[in-house]
Amino acid sequence: MPDLAITGITTHSQEVERGDLFVAIRGTRADGHDFIADAVARGAAAVVVEREPEPLPAVPVLRVERSRRLLAELSAAWFGHPARELPLVGITGTMGKTSVLSFIETILGAAQMPVGSVGSLGVRCGGQPLEETGHTLPGPLVLHRVLRELLGKGCRAALMEATTHALTQDRLRGVEYGLGVFTGLVPLEHMEYHDSFRSYVDAKLRYFDHLQPGSPLIYFSDDPALRSIVAEREVLPVPCGTGADAAVRVQVEKIETAGTMLRLSAPGGVPGLDGAASEPFDLRLQLPLLGHSTATNATLAAAAAAALGATPAAIERGLTSLRPVRRRMQIVQREPFILLDDFGGHPNTVTAVFEVISALPWRRLHVVSGYRGTRGVPINRGMARALAIWAKRYRCESFFLTAAEDTSDERNWAQPEERSAFQEELRREGVSFVAEDRMDRAIQQAVERVGEGDLLLILGTQGMDGAAAAAQLYWAEAPSP
Repeated sequence: MPDLAITGITTHSQEVERGDLFVAIRGTRADGHDFIADAVARGAAAVVVEREPEPLPAVPVLRVERSRRLLAELSAAWFGHPARELPLVGITGTMGKTSVLSFIETILGAAQMPVGSVGSLGVRCGGQPLEETGHTLPGPLVLHRVLRELLGKGCRAALMEATTHALTQDRLRGVEYGLGVFTGLVPLEHMEYHDSFRSYVDAKLRYFDHLQPGSPLIYFSDDPALRSIVAEREVLPVPCGTGADAAVRVQVEKIETAGTMLRLSAPGGVPGLDGAASEPFDLRLQLPLLGHSTATNATLAAAAAAALGATPAAIERGLTSLRPVRRRMQIVQREPFILLDDFGGHPNTVTAVFEVISALPWRRLHVVSGYRGTRGVPINRGMARALAIWAKRYRCESFFLTAAEDTSDERNWAQPEERSAFQEELRREGVSFVAEDRMDRAIQQAVERVGEGDLLLILGTQGMDGAAAAAQLYWAEAPSP
């Protein structure tokens, strides 16, 4: 390829400006190779491809084996390799990534340590939102741009959620973490993308390719499978859990309406990025959040914050000032009825949510649940089975199931076979329900049945993001009795 003056890089033909390099990416829904002619017509100076385009464009063409990999390398170079200048913390696992990230942010905020983050909550600096990317971890062009911006804002580290999609699609190529956090592994997740749990685990194991050799890895040591995996890796293990051998041990003493009372102890401290141990701590505190899963996430976050330099006092201030992460076991309101909103997309999450419900005072239970759209039949059956167990145990007063067709995007659209599997499982378990295509209609009917002192649980992924606000609106507009 001759010397060219490239003025930008893009993977979207509609965003091409004169002088740009267009990188053709094969996606799950569209193939960038089909848009090469459009990119060239808009002024692309050259194109990167995996297969020779027909007809050949009148600009230089660079053919590579994997354009995603080259895109990651080009993106890092274009923005001056910001990942080499900014300490990175990679957070992975089936569940809890977003909560752990948010908790670390809060603790480091209490420690007056500016930190950036990239994950499900978007791009943030010091806990304040900067940008929504549309993905938990964006593509490399956006990722390296925001890392450069975080450096410019004075961030001393960046927290990143590392998903299997990002790992298998080379979004993280060239990115190395100086500190790792692994929350655990459970089956049924992303079966629409991985054809088996083994395939899912293999994808997750790519995470270790992005950990610097010998770097600290904070992990949930109550998970025996994860313990075995970590033992085989070239990392500095930092086990966190309830066991006596945990480097950071958590003991949940009480769960009540006001929060979760726990004891956190790290008698030997936590190894930091430089290898030196942090100050030991032994803290007894009350999290203003509920549940054992929340306590686990807080433990992992405390260990990570200590590794990054937070003092025991900052850890205590941060954890005792935690606010619920949006749609993660979030008690939206307590009066005149309890409104509990959770992203709940896995059977294990359902059980964790009902653990919280058991600690709350309520009169009657009402549930509005979404399907797990475009995630396959097995996880929808599992979700329905878990919900049925708890709905029967607590004699659920009303149960609404919604496809949220009015609020779901294409990536989260509930397929007919997923809807059937969920409903069949509920019927098999003897749970009465009303199925509604639209989220707003399901919420409206549920609110019509809610009374003072009741509990309304909203459960579901992206299509349910606005359901809690809708419930509050319908309640406010309801005529007085």
